[in-house]
Amino acid sequence: MSRVLIVGAGLTGSLCACLLRRELQNKVQIVVWDKARGAGGRMTTTRPPDSSCSSADLGAQYVTATAAYAQSHHSFYSELLSSGVLQPLDSLIEGLRHKEGNKDYMTPLGMGSLVKHFLSESGADVFFEHHVTGLFLRGASWEVQRKAGDSETFDAVVLTMPVPQILQLQGDMGQSKTDRQTQRQRDVLNQPSVDLSGPSRPGSGFHRGSQQLHSSGSPWSCFGGPDGSNYLNGGQVRTTDQRWTDMKKI
Repeated sequence: MSRVLIVGAGLTGSLCACLLRRELQNKVQIVVWDKARGAGGRMTTTRPPDSSCSSADLGAQYVTATAAYAQSHHSFYSELLSSGVLQPLDSLIEGLRHKEGNKDYMTPLGMGSLVKHFLSESGADVFFEHHVTGLFLRGASWEVQRKAGDSETFDAVVLTMPVPQILQLQGDMGQSKTDRQTQRQRDVLNQPSVDLSGPSRPGSGFHRGSQQLHSSGSPWSCFGGPDGSNYLNGGQVRTTDQRWTDMKKI
């Protein structure tokens, strides 16, 4: 059984874990690490230390699905609606310019519940306060080092953190990228990158070698735009205090 590490417990990481589980079933052990104390990333919901029921979304506050993606990724929206994670957003929002055909959704339990839903569906082993500092190729595996000083070995590693954090990693990551690829990463410093680093064992479902997983292939990949906006592939994840534009593929 292959061991896959997903670095980042935000929306991209949680959905990646969920889709890997649904595709490979019990052929893979999925592990998720995040340097924070909880899941969410740019869709984090925080609550006070007391027992009050109040909460606050620190990033995205609602989801907008375009007509095209609401249709092509109907199964995802239906799943989230039927499970109660999403609900139609019927209230008025000051400054919202609604486009015809778009659908707005809110999360009764906070935006972080989206992330937690997919993590739960993935059955992954999730560990917080695990800060990755380096990746080193060891034969057919990757040794992943943590800030705490220890390390573990995995067959594949998926990185879902922002590009600046990826560029700071020590080890062999840079050897698998050309100068042009590295420069493209530097040109989109606010765009989280998703990398699948191989090689992996035959029959594991992963291709040997290193390849980039483009976030446009996932209906729920999360971006941070150069203007500070947050996006979902399939519809913007908007905040009421940030500018946003149409998502563009890189």
